[in-house]
Order: sequence, then C-alpha cells, then structure tokens
Amino acid sequence: MVIPLLLDALRFGTTETRTNAAATLFTLSALDSNKSPIGKSGGLKPLIDLLEEGHSLAMKDVASAIFNLCIQHENKARAMMDGAVRVLLNKTKNRVHVDELLPILAMLSSNQKAVEEMEDLGAVSCLLTLIKENKLCPNKKTGLKKRRTKNMVVVVVEVVAGCEGGGGDGVRAFLEREEYGDSVDIDGFDIDYGNQVLTVKFGSLGTYVLNKQTPNRQIWMSSPVSGPSRFDWDRTAEGWIYRRTKAKLLETLENEIEQLCGEPIKLS
Repeated sequence: MVIPLLLDALRFGTTETRTNAAATLFTLSALDSNKSPIGKSGGLKPLIDLLEEGHSLAMKDVASAIFNLCIQHENKARAMMDGAVRVLLNKTKNRVHVDELLPILAMLSSNQKAVEEMEDLGAVSCLLTLIKENKLCPNKKTGLKKRRTKNMVVVVVEVVAGCEGGGGDGVRAFLEREEYGDSVDIDGFDIDYGNQVLTVKFGSLGTYVLNKQTPNRQIWMSSPVSGPSRFDWDRTAEGWIYRRTKAKLLETLENEIEQLCGEPIKLS
C-alpha cells in the first residue's frame, strides 16, 4: 500500500510533498525486493517528470531512485519508454547534475533502443565535448573526474558500437587514454568522433582515421605509419583482424603509436 500512496504524492502533491516522496522512493528502491513493484506500478514516469522539472532539492534523490530502479533489466526498458533518455541528455547538455545523471545514462546504454535514441539525440558529440571539458577542469577531484570520464566513455562506446563488432573497443581505448597526448607532450593531440569516423591527431606526426563500416562489420583504418587497411570482426579471436597479416587492430595501434611517439601505450 505504501508505494501507490507515494506515487500519488509524487504525481499530485506540492513541491515539498513530491520532494519528500522522491526521497522515500529512493530509500525503498535500494532494496531489490522493491525495484520490481515500483517499476510495475509506474513509478519511473513521475520520477522522470520531476527530474525534467528540475526542482533543485529533489534532483539528487530523484536521480538516485531512477538509478537504483534501472539496475533491474525490465525497469531500463520502462525508463526508456517513459522518456528518460531525452530528459537525461537534455540535463547533461545543460551541465545540470552531470555526475548524478551520467551513471544512469551509462546503465541505460545497455538497452539497444535507448542506444538508438541516444544516437538520434546527438549523445556522442555532447559527451565528447564533456570529456574534453572534464580533462581541462582544474577544480574536479581526480577520483570524481575519472568516474565521470568512465561513465561518458561507456555511453559513447555503446552508441558507437551499436551491436556486436561495432567498433567500440577502439573508441573506448582511445577515449580512456586521451591524456596520452599530454604524457608525451604532443602539440596538437586531439580526438574527434562524428558520422561513424574516429579521428586521432598526433600533431605533425600524422593522423589516424578509423571509419566504422557497420553493414560489412569492418573498420577501415588510415594510418600515418602503415597506410590504409581493413579490419574484420573475428568472433573466434573476439577482435578486429587484418586478414592479410592476421594482425589485430589494437595491437597494431599500440605498436605504431609507440613507434611514432617513443612512448608505450596499452589499448588492448
């Protein structure tokens, strides 16, 4: 009986009542036994609505409750159907409670329909911008910056990959190691992703371009060291393989980048 009463308060109460109801739902949602009843009772929609309205006192409890509920697979689908992806991305684009909302986006990115919606709403370009901002922010604690970056990388990888063999491993490897450019003091080091093309600039040393070919399950690479090549997804090896030489994509990149920059990098 408690859950329906809380949801009524969340839907129809005053701002203070809704804020208190969200806090109580956050507490209840921490218990696995409550996740399914809250989800089946339609609890995600009023939480998402309150999140969209942006009442400052309720934001953290609302975000935490949605996160707890979406740990359950069925609730991820419910959250996506109730408009969570659009609301979360809009708040993130506006730099509102980013650290609370990114873990929810990361969790939802395991849902294929949510991933498709993220791609339609421009999640990749938004999060790549945030990754660069996060790297440059001097006031963020190191642990918080790493958690934020990790969550953004998870979302970007899932959106870029889209399906098995979609190219996410290469993107993940580079995004998580954008600080490599600083460690080897490369002027002009930059990473960009758009229209299924990943571009990694090593300043005057050259530029890598990795182009995802989803229908063919291939990655086409243009390298300043080895030139053009095409890598196919190999289920047995669970990696991208250049069939002429049997070389793996990430190992090839590791060897070539070390050759270019004189500093080892671990991508695989």
